[in-house]
Amino acid sequence: MGSRPPVAEGTPVGVASARTSSLTPTAREVRPDPSVVRDALVLGCAVALLCVAGAWIPSLWLDEVATVSAVGRSWPEMVALLGHVDAVHGTYYTGMHLWADVFGTSPLSLRTPSAVATGVAAAGVVVLGNELGSRTTGILAGCAFAVLPATTWMGVEARGHAFVTATTTWAVVVLVRALRGRAPWWGYAVLLGLSGLLFVQSLVLLAAHGVTLLWARTDRRLLRSWLVAAAGALAIASPAVLAGARQRYQIGWIDRPGVDSAHGVLTRQWFDGSWWFLGAVAVLVVVALVSRRAPGPWPPRAALVHVALPWAVVPTLVVLGVSLVATPLWDPRYLRYCAPAVALLIGVGVEALRRRWAQVVALVVLSAIAAPVYAAQRAEFAKDDADLSAVARHVAERSDAGDVVVFVPEDDARSPRRALEGYPQDFTGVVDVGTGPDRTATDSLWERGRPVDALADELASARRVWVLSTGDARSRDALRWLEENGFEGDAVWSGPTTQLHLFTASGD
Repeated sequence: MGSRPPVAEGTPVGVASARTSSLTPTAREVRPDPSVVRDALVLGCAVALLCVAGAWIPSLWLDEVATVSAVGRSWPEMVALLGHVDAVHGTYYTGMHLWADVFGTSPLSLRTPSAVATGVAAAGVVVLGNELGSRTTGILAGCAFAVLPATTWMGVEARGHAFVTATTTWAVVVLVRALRGRAPWWGYAVLLGLSGLLFVQSLVLLAAHGVTLLWARTDRRLLRSWLVAAAGALAIASPAVLAGARQRYQIGWIDRPGVDSAHGVLTRQWFDGSWWFLGAVAVLVVVALVSRRAPGPWPPRAALVHVALPWAVVPTLVVLGVSLVATPLWDPRYLRYCAPAVALLIGVGVEALRRRWAQVVALVVLSAIAAPVYAAQRAEFAKDDADLSAVARHVAERSDAGDVVVFVPEDDARSPRRALEGYPQDFTGVVDVGTGPDRTATDSLWERGRPVDALADELASARRVWVLSTGDARSRDALRWLEENGFEGDAVWSGPTTQLHLFTASGD
């Protein structure tokens, strides 16, 4: 039997026996192109600016008002709140509380950190594309990520999705480099653990990474290192995991997936409902598959596919599987952290076109398809038809000092009272007579007011009453009660989800 060949100078420990793995570095990959740093910075800044453009236009919606509610409390009050609800978002709320203490809670202020985090994720896509392919791969994947509807959506959302995407993307960068002996495994554990603290469900990526390592025939010693790092990530994220288990009632609104969920998986997770974008991506995938069999200088990106395909597919399959047989967990928004994997695969498809002009045309076409989605994401009623900003603005423009305002219904998370909580500056001249217990003294994100029919004494001296309602049966009953108790009025504005009525006391 022959002796084992010596390890080449400069080869990381554990790599010599893993030469059959697609994730083993080549000579070029050991010394990456320094221009990649510039590419990553340029694309990252461009994506951040793209996301922040128009970020002040869409109305805050229910989830974003929850952010306002949490970070608008004192630190002790927020900690007390997390003991009852939203503990899984505690890491995000902590960072946003620090931000809001300096920059306030306007829509632009709340959404700017997400735009920056999306830019950080874009930079990670560029670096990862270079690691697993070439500089061209990284640039094309970064450009694809920039126009992906999931990207431009998370960059204008005052929730933690962009931060989860940034941390998971860079965790994959560190994973690839750790496999090549160029990064510490603890870095992977910290980044993935942080993503778990931001969003527990992102830990499903561990399954995807396991599939990647097995598919790429990774050396056993490296597999053991990965398992230790994965255990470290789970330990770091364990507080969020335990909190999520205690407060699992908060996801009771999620329905069990059915046949109609296929539409959400195919289009809503990454393409924000655009079938055109899905079709364009499908064409690029076909081109990439055909090009792998064609002669020519373009090499197959096996390492990239081994990393990106499980990243895009495995979390969806796992979450759907758990949702079908156990607790429903699947929501298209929750899988947006897989968008970088989709961008990497798109980048490979564009690169397979070989000709530079063809690659540019492909990116232009993708951008043109994404443009209407981007514009729609920045319309005022873009977020779940939320019209809180519009109705609050109408109250501010038409009300007189001393006017009364009531909200119907009051005992619902989607009460129009969210307009007052999201845009308090627009209600400074009116009197909220139906306010209930201070929300900071309760265990809820939402302040619960009193119904109109319990406000007879408060309304007895009112001359003008503004009513924000949802138009449901309870709203109609409240309007009828006002008419029966000496008020006359009619609707003065109607939006997608909220109606604004002005009532005046009879005889005025």
